[in-house]
Amino acid sequence: MWDEHQIPQIYAENDHDLALGLGLVQCHLRETQLYLLRYLAEGRMGELLGPLLTPVDDLIRRLDPGRAAPEILALLPQRTRDWLEAFVLGLNAYGAAQQRCPPEFRWLGLQRRSWEPLDIVRMSRVIAADVHWLLYARFLRLRRQPGWADRWQRLLQAGQGQGAAGAAVSTQLAAFFGVARSGSNAFAIAEGEGGGTWLASDPHLGFALPNTWLLLGLHAPGLDAVGLAPVGLPFVSIGRNADLAWGGTNLRSLSSDLFAVDDKDICRRERIQLRRRFLPPKTIWRRWTAVGPVISDARLWPKGPEKLALAWMGHRPSDEFTPLLDLMRATEAGALRRIFPCWSVPGLNFLAADRRGRVEHIFAATLPRRRSDYPDILRDPRDPKMRWTAGSQDCPNPAGVPQTQDAFYSTVPGSPAVEGLVVSANDRPAGSDFIGLFFSPPDRVERLRQLLRERRGPVTAAQLMAWQGDVHSARARSLARFLAKRLDDAPASAALRSALKSWSGDYTVDSQGAAAFELLLAATVKGMGRVQPFWRGTTDWGSICQFLPADLDALDIELRRRLLGRAAALAWRRWRRYPRWGDLHRLRSAHWLAAFPLLGRLLPSHQWASAGSRETPMKVAHGLVRGPHRASFGAQARFLCRVEDVDDNYCVLLGGQDGWLDSAQFDDQIPHWREGRYIPLPLSREAVLRRCRHRLELRGP
Repeated sequence: MWDEHQIPQIYAENDHDLALGLGLVQCHLRETQLYLLRYLAEGRMGELLGPLLTPVDDLIRRLDPGRAAPEILALLPQRTRDWLEAFVLGLNAYGAAQQRCPPEFRWLGLQRRSWEPLDIVRMSRVIAADVHWLLYARFLRLRRQPGWADRWQRLLQAGQGQGAAGAAVSTQLAAFFGVARSGSNAFAIAEGEGGGTWLASDPHLGFALPNTWLLLGLHAPGLDAVGLAPVGLPFVSIGRNADLAWGGTNLRSLSSDLFAVDDKDICRRERIQLRRRFLPPKTIWRRWTAVGPVISDARLWPKGPEKLALAWMGHRPSDEFTPLLDLMRATEAGALRRIFPCWSVPGLNFLAADRRGRVEHIFAATLPRRRSDYPDILRDPRDPKMRWTAGSQDCPNPAGVPQTQDAFYSTVPGSPAVEGLVVSANDRPAGSDFIGLFFSPPDRVERLRQLLRERRGPVTAAQLMAWQGDVHSARARSLARFLAKRLDDAPASAALRSALKSWSGDYTVDSQGAAAFELLLAATVKGMGRVQPFWRGTTDWGSICQFLPADLDALDIELRRRLLGRAAALAWRRWRRYPRWGDLHRLRSAHWLAAFPLLGRLLPSHQWASAGSRETPMKVAHGLVRGPHRASFGAQARFLCRVEDVDDNYCVLLGGQDGWLDSAQFDDQIPHWREGRYIPLPLSREAVLRRCRHRLELRGP
C-alpha cells in the first residue's frame, strides 16, 4: 500500500516475503542509487564517470572496506542470512521484471546485473566509514606546519572536530563520505504520570537527492515497524514498533588508528587494475602491513614523508545485521543492552523509549584495547601498547586482519536517564571508558536539554517539531557579546557592536546579528592567524569557542585593538553587502551526480536561503563565513513519535521518496521540510488503510 508521497506500507504473510517485498520496493524507488552505492563499494566509479572519479576508486581499492565481507556473511545466523537473501531476491526480481531503466543508466552506461548478499555486506561497510578519516587527512596537512606539537595538544584539549563538515572535501571525496554516517540528534522523553513517552531522531548527512533514507512500514506476523530505512540495507534503523521506539547518532568512537610504517613492514602486495571510462585501465599496487593497508599510497590522501597504514575495526568480521533485525522486534527499552553487545562499526549511540514509560541510551561499538594517550596522531606499530593485537606479527589474510580474543572490548553501557530524559548529539560520552578523541561541541545537546527542561505542560508533537527546527546557539551569542565588548568606537566597529549586542543567538534567515557575527568571527580568526601559528587554518567551532577569547585577551592591548579594528572594517564592508544571514547562508540540495560536468546541467537541484548553523539543533553546517556559501551537510531526515499511540508518528525527508527523475515524488517533500511540516506515518492496519489509497497485491506461483 502507498500514500500520496509514495511511502510504502508492506504487508506479508511471513518474514521471507516481507524481506522480498522490501527489496522490490527499494529497487523500484531507488535503483540508480543502489547501483551507485554498489559501484562505490566495489571501487568502480571510474567505469561510470571516467577519470574524474579514478582517485576515489584508488582510495576504495587500497582501503578495501569490504575485505571482511565473506567472513561476515559466514558468521550470520541462519535467520539473518535468510532475511538478507530474501531482500536480494526482491532486488533481482524487480530488475528481471523491468523493461525500462532509469535515465541515469543510459547516461552512465549501467547494465543491470544480479545482486548477491555479499554486495549488501560490502555496501554496509562503506556506509560504516569512520568519520575520523577526514579529520586525519586534515591533521596530516597541519602536521607539516611549524608548531604542530602545541597545536595537537590544543586539539586534544578541545576534543572536538567537525568531521566531514569541517574539512575541505573535494568533489571526489564527497562521493565517498557523503554516504557515511557523520552526525545526528536524538532524544527520548518519559514524562511520567499524566504525560507521554516520546522519541525524536534526525540524522545528519549530505543534502544529496535522492535522500539517503526511505520512509516505509514493514508488517508480518510478529513484526510491525515504521520509520526510516537506509537505502541498501533491509531494516528500519530509526523508527518504532507497537511497544518500542528507537533512534540514534554517530558515537564518534575511535575505530581507526594511523601507524607510521616503512618498507620492511610491507607483507603483502596485490596488483589491481582500475578500469576507467574513456581511458585505458590504470594499474595500482595495494600494499598491506600487519596493522592494515598502506593508505598513504592513495592519490586522495595527503602526501608527506611517512608511509601510513590504517588500522580499522571494519576490516574485522562482525555482525551488525542481526541486531537491527532484532531491534525491529524488541518490546522494551532494556532490550538494547542484550541486542547490541557485539556491534562494531560504525560506533553508534542508540536511544529507545517504550510503552512502559522507560528510556534507554547505550553506546554500541567494539573498540581495540590500546593505549588511550595520543602524543601524536601517528602510532608506532612496533610499540606493543599501541598495537591492536597481542603482539601478533602475522600478515593479514584475504578474510581480514588476525585478531585475538582479548584484543577488543564492546562498549555497551550508556549514559543514565536523568528525570526520564536521554539526549545525544554526537557529544562526548559521559561516564564511560575511552571511546574517542574528537566529538561534536556540546551546543546541540545543551540546547535540546534546555528546551526539554524549560517546557511547560505535557510535550506535544508540535513542540518536538519546533525543537528539531530550532536555530538558537547560546555559545555563538556569548562569543558575539565577547567580541562586541572589545571593539573600539570606530564607525564600522560601532555598527557591528550594536548588532552583536542585540543579537538573540538565533540563526534565522532575516537575522542581521548572525550575519554580522559570522563575518566578524571569520575576519578575527584570519587576523589571529597572522600572529599565532595555531590559528592558521583553524576552523573548528569547538577550538574557536575554547581558545579564541583567552588568546585575544592575552595579546598586547594595542595589537589586539589593531587586529580587531582591521577585522571589523573587513567584516563591515562585507556586512553592508550581505546584511542578513540568509544572504550568506544557502542550502543546496541536488542530485548525487549534479557536481559533475555536463551531467549537472541535466539534473534537478534546489537552493534557498536557509536558517540554522553549524551546531544549532537544526544543523546546516558551514565553516568560517567570508561571503555567500552553500551548505551541503546537516539534518536531512526527521522522525518523531509518541510511543503510547501506535499511529502518533511523523516524518519528513529533505527530498522525496522516488529516485526516478520525472516522478512527482522525487522532491515533493522539500516544501514540507522548508515549512516545518511533517507527514503522518501510521502503524496500525486501520490507520494505514485510511491513509494509503493505492494498493498493489503480489501473489507467488
